[in-house]
Amino acid sequence: MLVYNHTAPAENGIWVIVPASGAWTRRADADSTAELQGAVVSVREGTANGDKRFALTTDNVTVGTTGQTWVDIGSGGSAAYPVSSNKNMTASATTASFDQATATTLASTPSGDGYARVLLNGVAQVLGDGVRTTDFYFSGDSGATARSIAALVAGDTLHIGSGLGFNLATTDRLDVDYAV
Repeated sequence: MLVYNHTAPAENGIWVIVPASGAWTRRADADSTAELQGAVVSVREGTANGDKRFALTTDNVTVGTTGQTWVDIGSGGSAAYPVSSNKNMTASATTASFDQATATTLASTPSGDGYARVLLNGVAQVLGDGVRTTDFYFSGDSGATARSIAALVAGDTLHIGSGLGFNLATTDRLDVDYAV
């Protein structure tokens, strides 16, 4: 069973429940940093999450200590994860709308359904689909226009929209996940 939205994020992760006793133990193949790095879990059954996939976006997890952030990456198809240059990007200090949010560009071109997700300090943000007025948007022309999610290409930059409502600090962390 995947626990992904617990109030104590260090308790998130992949668990085995013993039916007779109700005891919970960590899955043996998901209880270390090496086993969890880049993990993706497919959920087969369930009313709310059946046929969905979840990806772990937290790097260097110490199971039971580090909060694990699992994000819904949708259903069907395969997933691709940005290279390290797109994981845990340090935000640029910015005070103005439409400023570049990081100095890092997309490392590769998503394809297929164009699914993309941006997390700020582990929390999913509104991502503009060709719109500059949301929390964040991607641009291929230094932020002048917003690129639609289906049209993202390697080298696009992430910009802060006019809807975020606060300034980014260099201590803020951004993650970009996308599926192909």
